[in-house]
Amino acid sequence: MSWRREAGRARNSLALRILVVLVVPMVLFAVAFGVGGTLLIQRVVNLSSDRLLTGAVRAIAESATVEDGRIWVNIPPWVLGLLDNPERDSVYYSVVQDGVLLTGYADLQVPGSLARGDVAILDSRHGNDAVRQVSQRVALVGVDRDVIVTVAQSLDSRRAIRDDLVGRLLLLEAALLVVSAWLVLLAVRWNLRPLGRIKRYLERTGSGDVRGFQAVDLRGVPNELRPALEAFNQLLTRLDEMNKAAMRFSADASHQMRTPLTVLKMNLELLAKRWQGRDVDSEMLGDAREAADRLNRLLLQLLALARAESGADRGLEKIDLSAHVGEVVRRLSRDADRAGVSMRLEVENGTYALANPELLDQVLSNLLDNAIKYGAGGPVRVQVGTTDHRPFVAISDRGPGIPPEDRVRAFERFTRLSAAQDVTGSGLGLSIVKMYVDQQGGSIELLDNEDGAGLTVVLSLRELRPVDPAA
Repeated sequence: MSWRREAGRARNSLALRILVVLVVPMVLFAVAFGVGGTLLIQRVVNLSSDRLLTGAVRAIAESATVEDGRIWVNIPPWVLGLLDNPERDSVYYSVVQDGVLLTGYADLQVPGSLARGDVAILDSRHGNDAVRQVSQRVALVGVDRDVIVTVAQSLDSRRAIRDDLVGRLLLLEAALLVVSAWLVLLAVRWNLRPLGRIKRYLERTGSGDVRGFQAVDLRGVPNELRPALEAFNQLLTRLDEMNKAAMRFSADASHQMRTPLTVLKMNLELLAKRWQGRDVDSEMLGDAREAADRLNRLLLQLLALARAESGADRGLEKIDLSAHVGEVVRRLSRDADRAGVSMRLEVENGTYALANPELLDQVLSNLLDNAIKYGAGGPVRVQVGTTDHRPFVAISDRGPGIPPEDRVRAFERFTRLSAAQDVTGSGLGLSIVKMYVDQQGGSIELLDNEDGAGLTVVLSLRELRPVDPAA
């Protein structure tokens, strides 16, 4: 039904909104945290690596000695070993005095203006390599002019360390997002359980498992949902009152209107006997009696339609479908005999179904009555059995049938098809049948007979596992 779909959509929409409100900020925070974490990692890697470069510069400066006014630089192997790493970075160094290279690489850039003792750290290039270099101006004992010591290193190790740390950070963030989203989903489902309970209640109400419109239990409902559910319960109360009013109207109308009609028919019968032999009067009385019969049938159909629309007596029970159909066939056998129609019943014993006995009786009576009236005097075959574990009743006649293009329209109210124009009726029988069947969770089909002559109506009911009657 449409209200079931709307309830499901509303529930999913609310869950989606809650997820968006909670998860989207977490994702944005994770992105911001990732960007900030990447910048912080880059800074930490640069600081630690720059400290190694600065240490190497000072070690080279301390290794320099002055003899006879000349500067000698003897770099210990361990100094450059400080900068060794798995990525095998390229390391460059130079010692310069007044623009003159004392040792190292001549093409290594040296800062021009650098105060004594100051350290300059900058990004540069050496050939095709991007490097990070540290330079320091150092005063040596024994010479008047300072020297500038520079050590540079390629960036492969820094990038490897940065990429490894950033990857671990992103992996940790992804894991936190997945766990958080899962916890949020659990929290949303747990908090939306009252809506699920309402959905299941509405499904049971629509399928006939619940009589009337009972208020939804508000125990355990979150405070945020309680006002909406209280208003919903008020709506259910009003619907229940309207439903009961419709049922009372059906009962009152049935009693108040059928009694005058019965009196009218009895009086017409008495007048027909009194005026027997008067052709004109007999013809008029015959028309009046036929009109009273049609009015009585129309009244019964309208009352049945009102009961179907109000959803009265929708409670489902386990019934012996074979015995129930057999009882209806026996009850209508007199009408069939008067119409010269033979009925054949074929049942599969032990066929059980879930249905409302009174509504099913109304449905079967309408279908059999149609088969007798529109079957052109041919035999009526009634079958009871199961197909694909689902119980069914099939009623076949030998009448003109219903063209495929008219079969959908046949279930509309007050529809009189061309094949039924010569038979009295109200056009409500199949519409009432369709409404009752839908309310009980069943289905109905109009099919051609196997030999192409006549019509077969297949009524499928809700499945119920067969049980042993003696159990």
